[in-house]
Amino acid sequence: MSKYKSLIHKLLLINKIIKHRDVGSLLKKNLIYLQFQKIILIDDLNIISHAFEYIYQATNFHHIKYNGSPYYETENMWRVHNIKKRGLYDLDYHCDGHHECTRPYPQIYPIKGDKVKYIIEPNLDFRIQYDDLREFATQILPYDIKNVLFVGFDKRTIVNEHGENFDRRGSNHCNVYLQMFDKVSIKKCVTLHNLAIAFYSLKSHKWDKRWEMFGSAVTKREENNIKVFLGFDHNR
Repeated sequence: MSKYKSLIHKLLLINKIIKHRDVGSLLKKNLIYLQFQKIILIDDLNIISHAFEYIYQATNFHHIKYNGSPYYETENMWRVHNIKKRGLYDLDYHCDGHHECTRPYPQIYPIKGDKVKYIIEPNLDFRIQYDDLREFATQILPYDIKNVLFVGFDKRTIVNEHGENFDRRGSNHCNVYLQMFDKVSIKKCVTLHNLAIAFYSLKSHKWDKRWEMFGSAVTKREENNIKVFLGFDHNR
């Protein structure tokens, strides 16, 4: 019966819209929900912690698109992905340094108006290892992270509590400069994919999971706003 819950929810929303007098305003509030396969109400702040733990374990930062063109990780001793085919514009500069980087600095520094899109892919080696994540992960695994919607708040602010990782180990090697943000704010509805983008935006070493490990997500609710403090173990 559980596999029909999403369909039933959508049918109830459609029925509600049909019967409502002010159809226009109700469409703005509810129609957005119809495109999602899994809708999760944040009635327990532990859901947020599980979501970020799931992102850390079950997804990988793969590459970026800069103004529509893909740019990949370049060669280094901590390299995560072996890219066999890349554009001629995206030169694979090698870094063989351990304490200091031996490759040129990024060739491109995005400016206002440029579009940098993170490409997140599933971690095909992901296995549920911890019981506290099992229930959440079992619910989410059948769905693409873009189709999982979280509701029940007005605004969410996500903060990297430990700041930049200055350890040279771990890969952030790319021909496009990848900015580390101090915080990310998301209003209204948010998908698991949105949270993944926020997660990797807050990491200084986008590809690395060994030297900048996710440690915790401490969540606080103030009225209907949620603030999340992400902790990273910089493994110094």
